[in-house]
Amino acid sequence: MHELLMLAIEGTVFAVPTTYLVEVLPAVALSSMPLQPDYISGLMNLRGEILAIHDMRRHAGLKAKEMEETDKIVVASDGKIKLGLLVDKIEAVQRFKEEQLFAQSLSPRAFRIIELKDRNVHIKDLQDYLDD
Repeated sequence: MHELLMLAIEGTVFAVPTTYLVEVLPAVALSSMPLQPDYISGLMNLRGEILAIHDMRRHAGLKAKEMEETDKIVVASDGKIKLGLLVDKIEAVQRFKEEQLFAQSLSPRAFRIIELKDRNVHIKDLQDYLDD
């Protein structure tokens, strides 16, 4: 069984395995850092811990936009690093059986999976996620 946090970025559905999920927060003003990569929106102080906030629009190859009050920050960790993912909307946590994900992967509108790997954010096609 795969448990995924479903979210939206510019109307496109993505999912984060709940094994990475720490918490979901409302978007807040972020501090900038010098020479930050374009996919980093800024830094956030989360109860004394400084987190880099990744703009998931940039990771997905979409145009950046100004942060809105309805945006969310998904705090995620792979056990080595913790970071924030800036997204437009949180849909729900859903459970999928392997065969349901396989059937979904055949659709041209299949959602994509956001994973943390090698201290960074990676977006995988659903089929690649299932092949791991």
